[in-house]
Amino acid sequence: MTDRVTWIMHRGVKILSMDHSNIRWDEEHLSIIKKAAELMEANKEVRYLVDLSGSYISGSVALNGATILKPAEKNVIRRAFLGATGYKATLIKTMTFFDGNAKVFHKQQDALDWLIK
Repeated sequence: MTDRVTWIMHRGVKILSMDHSNIRWDEEHLSIIKKAAELMEANKEVRYLVDLSGSYISGSVALNGATILKPAEKNVIRRAFLGATGYKATLIKTMTFFDGNAKVFHKQQDALDWLIK
């Protein structure tokens, strides 16, 4: 699963990509989150893109994921989410309500452009 966590470049800016697309099992999601947290801890000024298209996210993943990522969040300057609809979009918007550096997108290009602003 850790092959779903990669660094990508967009217009010369490094972005951490977390591909949760089409995943249904908590263990798989948490494996991606743990790997991302390691990379985020080791880097300053992290921008990340999370693709949730076609995935199922349980409440347990949302809570445990937030706990795993919390120590690394100090390095995050922007977060973008793709494929979040329905309850996933509501959950993300609720969790990031006071954070002006997180946003939900429908198009990858829009998300990437916003991340590098």
